[in-house]
Amino acid sequence: MKKNASPSIAVILPIYRDTTMTLACIESALPAILTLPNAKLIAINDASPDEDMQQALENIAKKYPQIIHLLVNEQNLGFVATVNRGMRYFADHDVVLLNSDVLLPDADWLTRLYQDAYDSDDIASVTPLSNNTTICTFPDFLQDNPIPFGLSVTEIDAAFKTPRYPCVEAPTGVGFCMYIRRKALSEVGYFDEETFGRGYGEENDFCQRAIQAGYRNLISPNIYAYHLGGVSFADEKDALIERACQVIDKRYPNYHSDVQNFIAKDPLRTARIYRLVQLIATTDLPKILHISHGTGGGVEQQLEELADVLGNHAISLTLVPEGDNGLVKLSLSIRQTADSLYFNFAEDYDNLLMVLNFLGIGLLHFHHTVRFGEQIFSLPNDLNIPHLFTIHDFYLLGGNPTLSDETGVYPGYFDEALQNPMYPYPKGVSRESFRQQHRRIVETAEIVLFPSAATKEIFSDIYRLNKTQIVVHPEIHRNISAPIMPIAKKARYTIGIFGAVSREKGADLVEAMAIYAAKQHLPLDFVIIGYAYRPLKQVKTTGPFVRQELTNLARQQGINIAFFPARWPETYSYTLSYAMDLGLPIMAPNLGAFPERLVNRPLTLLFNHLDNAETLTKALYEFICDFATTDTTPVMPISRQDDHFYTTDYLTYVKSPKVLSKVKLLPAQFINVDKKPAVRMNSNEKLVVNLWKIYSHPSMRWVNKIIPFRVRRGLKRLLSRQAIHDLVNKYDNTK
Repeated sequence: MKKNASPSIAVILPIYRDTTMTLACIESALPAILTLPNAKLIAINDASPDEDMQQALENIAKKYPQIIHLLVNEQNLGFVATVNRGMRYFADHDVVLLNSDVLLPDADWLTRLYQDAYDSDDIASVTPLSNNTTICTFPDFLQDNPIPFGLSVTEIDAAFKTPRYPCVEAPTGVGFCMYIRRKALSEVGYFDEETFGRGYGEENDFCQRAIQAGYRNLISPNIYAYHLGGVSFADEKDALIERACQVIDKRYPNYHSDVQNFIAKDPLRTARIYRLVQLIATTDLPKILHISHGTGGGVEQQLEELADVLGNHAISLTLVPEGDNGLVKLSLSIRQTADSLYFNFAEDYDNLLMVLNFLGIGLLHFHHTVRFGEQIFSLPNDLNIPHLFTIHDFYLLGGNPTLSDETGVYPGYFDEALQNPMYPYPKGVSRESFRQQHRRIVETAEIVLFPSAATKEIFSDIYRLNKTQIVVHPEIHRNISAPIMPIAKKARYTIGIFGAVSREKGADLVEAMAIYAAKQHLPLDFVIIGYAYRPLKQVKTTGPFVRQELTNLARQQGINIAFFPARWPETYSYTLSYAMDLGLPIMAPNLGAFPERLVNRPLTLLFNHLDNAETLTKALYEFICDFATTDTTPVMPISRQDDHFYTTDYLTYVKSPKVLSKVKLLPAQFINVDKKPAVRMNSNEKLVVNLWKIYSHPSMRWVNKIIPFRVRRGLKRLLSRQAIHDLVNKYDNTK
């Protein structure tokens, strides 16, 4: 090919289903094809069952008779044979495999694709980035991504045009939109239609053959295309993939290990981060940075569901501490799978400010400050943007998030003299200096949000609050006004406790109640949908779960009543939301958010959280006996009105950002993408996990009697302040 001349290119489009999507694909691809003098589109109707498909294809082919070549298979040949027919049609052309469920950006996508393909003479294939293409995905690696921010494909691709980044070598291309040079195709051969006739695996096989012939397969970070995925093979996809994997494994024994090594190294991470930073910076949507502790729980759930509520009306990012070594992690979305940038908070603080300014952050939303350095209190002023604060627990009152005493129980009132040795102040920090630091961001916030009135009442005596509002967390994924199922008369009743049940959340109380019920031969079975901080006698636990599984787990266990044994004034309780969504009768403490959320709810019993196990077990059984019935008619609760703060007022607090008028690269020294910490555990963390595994074994329950809980917990906190489930996950990820 002469310098500056474009190669001859045939874009091959096998077609089977979905006329509307197919036409949209063609219309998105054509502008780029029309700009190149030697480019053609070969559209092949593989005996489509859609009655309007052929006529629609003929109509668009008539508009571009010199460009579109319409072929028809009289009988269905399958994807691979159809592709091979297209490859042979222009025997000297490079080819682009294009699935009919792909949307391309504006008029130069094909130019950029062939330019990457001709960077060197040993390139066989080039694949662009997309939303749903395994190792080529953007923005979140290996995920099925929605289109970012509700933008068009062309708007997203604008951030991919400049600067041009080096392509990355990969074990395979992905056939949704894959450029193949004719030189490699002639030497390696066409797709193996005899083996992969229906589709899936054919491009992996070709790419492996190309590697064996000395060629390379590249992924380009310079183009973005949208891939719907699965239109052609929707009904048989899983079976095709399984069969293809077996064939690939047999032919290329190292293939899957090569793919796993590619995933582990993730060589596209740098380019993905730069493209996403550019995209965010050039988008005029409101941009919010959520500052949190990064240890999961209700805070993480509220952030994710708030992002769902805002949808494509705002961009949400997070800043959390990363371990105890001074690193902070800036995640480029709320999703746990998001790419992140890492900064040493003290040393890189100015760089972090530059990145946040470059992104155009318009609002800081504080959720927690634990484990952050002192710079966190200067962030609103240094960025000169508004900030909000949502109170999720009682940490800001003195470092104790639960207000519990050393026994794990809230005494029923807030007492300045209350001390819990499990929550010491940092070295050199007093109660007043701790609060004085937090006054800088709490008392200057545009508004302080409380998920319950009970929480606000306690805080109002400690902080001078400028503006406050009671705002319940968004509940878009659960129906908290679901009909309540009556307690059906039966021989035994299953009492469900939801979540990770710590001492403060009532694990010891549940055990005591279960033991008492067993001794009294009461027909009560206690099941924790989740796990407790230690093994509990007479209590079944289902083990750790992801929250999307909670509802099904509760149904599988046949829960009759949801019991909430909390020993501290919870500020909201998402597990309560799940119980309400399940329509379960509920027994909960008359404490914290529970009485507010359960007011006037039928089949609900509130109790004094300081009552002992015997009293509560009797009350629970009496509650069951009073309401057990053979009538299965659901009881309708009072409808709970959604709080509209987040859909009406929230975004008014965001300062309009200065949006970059064109794509501009942030200097690399200000985004240290190589600072991503490896998953490592120090000796203390490993010791904690190993002790926990030993202690959790049923044969080790005698430890409860020998070593007091406060000693065990004190040792754990001395070794690590991270939650045990986070340490276990971290341990598993280091294997």
